[in-house]
Formats: sequence, C-alpha cells, structure tokens
Amino acid sequence: MHEHLLKRDEYEKEWIGGPVYLWGANTSPGSGTLAKIDFETTNGLWIKVHDRRKDQPFSQPGDSGAMVCATDSKKTTLYAVAMLVGKSEGSNDPSVPLPRKQVTYYAVLLNEAFQVLNNIYRSEFKLCSDDAGTM
Repeated sequence: MHEHLLKRDEYEKEWIGGPVYLWGANTSPGSGTLAKIDFETTNGLWIKVHDRRKDQPFSQPGDSGAMVCATDSKKTTLYAVAMLVGKSEGSNDPSVPLPRKQVTYYAVLLNEAFQVLNNIYRSEFKLCSDDAGTM
C-alpha cells in the first residue's frame, strides 16, 4: 500500500459519502463517513465526518491529532486525508433539521494545511515515506 495526500478536487468528485478511517490513541480503527467538505470555515481547510455505525464512534476523547485516512476502491493506495481536531454532539434546537443529535467530527485537510504552512514558513511540508531516512 502506498501513502498519498488527497487533493481538494479529488475530495469533491469522489469521496463524499465514502468511508474514512482513523487510528488514534484511544480508537483503532475508527470508522466514519466523509460527510462534507466545508471550505467556508477556518481558513477553508475543514471536513466533517459522521460515525459509520451508531454503536461504534469514529473517535474517542484523546484521539485529537490522529490521521483520518481513506483507501481507493482497489485498496492499494492509502490516502492521508486530514488530522482530527474535535467533535460536536449536535443540537437540541428545534429549528435545526433532524437528526439533531448526530455527532460530527471535524478534521483539517492535510494537503490544504500543508500548502498554507508552506506559504507561511517558506518551507516544504509533506508526508514522510518509508524511504525518507535513506539516501
């Protein structure tokens, strides 16, 4: 399996509604569904994930900072999608459409975040690969 960052246009075309996974300090693996790419919030770098199974949460407290990953349909490529930031438990406000209690997890898109960091620090941020330490 190879590792890759998923690019913005790939999210929008292929990944909404698809499965994502998380290996965190307290959840291994977490299973979720990519619900929305919400580029209108916090520098336009956030996605929303919902639990795939109601009886098994996507993440637990302590998992912040874990990588959210997805695989291609052949399961030959592992995509690093985002880094988990937190969750919201939903709303009791009757003006909010049902389901009001749906848990939403928030994660920062890695490819977009790396581009912002590249610009701020004038350096290259990228994923390390297995051969990163070899010459």
